[in-house]
Amino acid sequence: MKNKKSQKKSNKKDVKKNLSRLLDFILPILPFAAGMISYYPFYKYETAEKYPVLAAIYSSLKLYAGATEGNIKLTLLLHLARFAAMYFSLSIIIRILDKSKKILNYFKAGFENNYIVYGGSVHAKHLCDSIGKLHCIKGGDEDDEFIDNGRCYVLMLSDDNANLEFYAKHYEEMSKSKVYIQLENIGRQNIIRDNLITFSISECCARLYWREYYPVASEKIAVIGFGNIGQNILTFGLQMNIIDPGQHFEYHIWGKSDEFCSLYRELDKIEGDKLVFHGTDLFSDTELISECDRVIICSDESDNMELLSKLLFCTDMNGTEIYIYSPDERVVRSIYDAENIHCFGRSEEVADMDVIINQKTLDNAIKQHEFYAAKYGGEPWEKQSSFIRYSNISSADYLYVIERLYENNMSLETIAELEHIRWCRYYYLNNWRYGEKTDKAKRIHNCLIPYSRLTDEEKLKDIESIKVKLGKQK
Repeated sequence: MKNKKSQKKSNKKDVKKNLSRLLDFILPILPFAAGMISYYPFYKYETAEKYPVLAAIYSSLKLYAGATEGNIKLTLLLHLARFAAMYFSLSIIIRILDKSKKILNYFKAGFENNYIVYGGSVHAKHLCDSIGKLHCIKGGDEDDEFIDNGRCYVLMLSDDNANLEFYAKHYEEMSKSKVYIQLENIGRQNIIRDNLITFSISECCARLYWREYYPVASEKIAVIGFGNIGQNILTFGLQMNIIDPGQHFEYHIWGKSDEFCSLYRELDKIEGDKLVFHGTDLFSDTELISECDRVIICSDESDNMELLSKLLFCTDMNGTEIYIYSPDERVVRSIYDAENIHCFGRSEEVADMDVIINQKTLDNAIKQHEFYAAKYGGEPWEKQSSFIRYSNISSADYLYVIERLYENNMSLETIAELEHIRWCRYYYLNNWRYGEKTDKAKRIHNCLIPYSRLTDEEKLKDIESIKVKLGKQK
């Protein structure tokens, strides 16, 4: 029964499709037919043209340019035929232009430095603006016609499932291209496609935040709101705010954190810094919040203004640096102009090509990996797991901190110790733990120990890693 119903639906669709094609063919011809009905008798009987059929054809074709013959009375039929013909002429011109645009995009897509961006969000628009009209092709939404022959695709559709479905639908066409796919809630740990690079707006936002508003000493930090933005603010902070072997940062988190703590099972192994999860009862801890060096409000954009106003109402925040997630900072600036209130997550900055495509960081990660593979043996970058790739990307992100510390005359060995701390934290955040014998399948590594307990050989590797990052190792 189901097969018969499906067959009937399919047949109806085919009939409608064929009927639509027939109408597309017939309707544009009707103004010409109306013109012939009007002009042929005129040329045959009233003007006695030698070739009335040819004259009628010529005059009927002129209707498509909006022109009529001056020596014939304009009837209602001719008026309608002229306007209909002009409409179809315009439609044909638009189709030709659209086809020309598609042909142009096809050839344009084949150039290596050009990107095809799919998605209708504000971030997709800003990314296209950042790439520039010369190198960006706006692909539209998932229902728009696919542009093949592309070298680089960026998928920024409505949600993770839409991006994955689009990728699956056009997998064959994109299999030899580089594909950047936005995933906000789906993890990338088990993605093994060589050509696939994942990113998330919340991750880009956190990366950019700590680059711009980096700490120079240990701080007590309040993170208010613990969705995707808040979680990335914390995890990136733990990996990038490593500035001294004896540091003691405190991260106080307000928001729903039960699932996060269940997923990140090795948080208690992170030494030096302190993590305190306070749940959702924010306003019972206002005294603690006022004691923090910085407060990061990163709940939903629609809630952040309300949270800020309530905190300012019930707590003295004059001595605290406040950072509020606001993709459009004009909303905040139209009300608050205090020097201690800062906006972050501006759409045009987060969706910048250098942040989303992040080619500089990726190149540094590949360079570091290739150095290790050449010196100590190992698989090339293309054959590495997503976990190892992002371990190197995390290390490349930390380069901004390393360069700052080195400029402030910190020794290479001390920086190497900090890099080891960062490495350990990346592994802990991916649920690895210490064991005497490394076992990748069980996520056990024998180097998840303090730097002082490493062998001289392992310490040398960390120092060499710093030299590679700073360009001091050939």
